[in-house]
Amino acid sequence: MNHEELMVLPQPMQIVRYLEDHKGITQMEAYKIGITRLPARMSDLRELGYNVTYIWEEHENRYGQRSRYKRYFLGKTA
Repeated sequence: MNHEELMVLPQPMQIVRYLEDHKGITQMEAYKIGITRLPARMSDLRELGYNVTYIWEEHENRYGQRSRYKRYFLGKTA
């Protein structure tokens, strides 16, 4: 699904469609598709019955400092 097709869906469904083609989503990846409040949208998906999981990842930022962030995944629906 291309970027223009994603933009016409409600944000929680944009995430579901994105995850059909990708292995997880981070806040930065979500921002690129117009979703600025990823944790809130993942909460919405939980309320819709999706099994939302995450792992913590670390990356060195441009200043050489370690930065932690979540990568979210969808499991089977509840």
